[in-house]
Amino acid sequence: MLRKFLRLAFGRDTTETADVARELGVSVQQVRLMVETLERLGYLEKVTAGCEPSCKHCAQSPACVPSESPQMWKLTGKGERYLAADRDAPD
Repeated sequence: MLRKFLRLAFGRDTTETADVARELGVSVQQVRLMVETLERLGYLEKVTAGCEPSCKHCAQSPACVPSESPQMWKLTGKGERYLAADRDAPD
């Protein structure tokens, strides 16, 4: 399931938690637990929001509420290598 999650969530520019949960057929809470697990294992790292004074260049600006920055993660080198090596593996 974690492999499928990584492929699904990181095969796009941005992904909403609810969309991933729906596509995997799991709850939003289960997706959050997967993210925590993958972060703990070193496949993901949280991106620290460092908002600039002007949001016009930020891809997240339409969905961003400045006082409640969205949580974002990116693949680590380990995560990128895993997906590259696992691209053709079955689910």
